[in-house]
Amino acid sequence: AGVPMGAVARGFHAAVADLVVSLALDLTAALGGGEIEGSGGLDRERHAGTGVPPGAPVVLSGGVFQNALLVEMILDDPRAAGLEILTHRLVPPNDGGLALGQLWVATAGFPPPDTTELNTDHDRDDPPGHRTEES
Repeated sequence: AGVPMGAVARGFHAAVADLVVSLALDLTAALGGGEIEGSGGLDRERHAGTGVPPGAPVVLSGGVFQNALLVEMILDDPRAAGLEILTHRLVPPNDGGLALGQLWVATAGFPPPDTTELNTDHDRDDPPGHRTEES
């Protein structure tokens, strides 16, 4: 009580920004095999098998990163200087970006579908891809 609402809000944002930078440093250090100055030194084995390669960039994505103050605080944190931090420019960080990311992940590394068994006789009234008794 007695603390101005703006000060409480700024303190909350500062705490979230500190958490994001600390986690990014810890994960980067754990995956890279060494401790980065300012990180808490998480156990590397704890993060083994995450599929994230050492040195991967830190991506700030999701609706929370529409908050310009939060993103600014993260980017301005001196401990973040050694990290490659990616933020949104063309795609929104909220559901629109999420849907695009899901589409990318769903198609990444997968060959196009095998269509050799589909009916390609489009002179018929059957819809494309309809299988006939003869096939």
